[in-house]
Amino acid sequence: MAGLYVILVDKDTYQAQQLIIDPHPELYPENTVIDDKFRAIHDTGCVNFWTDTGFDRWYWCTTDSEWKYVEPRKFEQFNWATKEYETNQVDLQQVIRHQRNSMLYASDWTQLADNGLTTEKRAEWTTYRQALRDAPSTNASVANFSSVVWPTEPT
Repeated sequence: MAGLYVILVDKDTYQAQQLIIDPHPELYPENTVIDDKFRAIHDTGCVNFWTDTGFDRWYWCTTDSEWKYVEPRKFEQFNWATKEYETNQVDLQQVIRHQRNSMLYASDWTQLADNGLTTEKRAEWTTYRQALRDAPSTNASVANFSSVVWPTEPT
C-alpha cells in the first residue's frame, strides 16, 4: 500500500514515537496496542509536517482525530499525560539568578569607597542590591519570566 505511514504512538499519551514508511498494514492494525507500549495510527500524509519540527513534538488527538504539535516554550514543559504546559521552576529560577547576577555586577561600582556617591545614595544602592539578592526567593512562585518583580534601580 504505497503512501501509507504507520506512526507508533505511546499507548497512554499518544506521543509520536516511531514512523514506519510503507509498512505491511497487517503487521500494525489501526489503533492496536503493540508490545504493551505503542498504539498504531495509520496516516497517508503526515511526514510532510514532521520533517522540520521534530517527530517527538507531535501527538495524536483522539477527540479531534488529528495530529497536534507541541510548541516548545521557554521555562515550560509539556505534560504528555494531561496535554498541558507546566512551568519548569528549576530553569526559570536559574534564569532569574543569572539576570540578578548581571544586575548586581552592573551596580558593583556603587559599593567602592571612591564611587562619588553621597551617603544617602550609597544607602539606596545598598538597599537595591539587597533586594536583587532576595529576588529569587521573592519571585519563587512566578509562572514566567515576565512576571518577575525587580527592584527599581536608584537614580
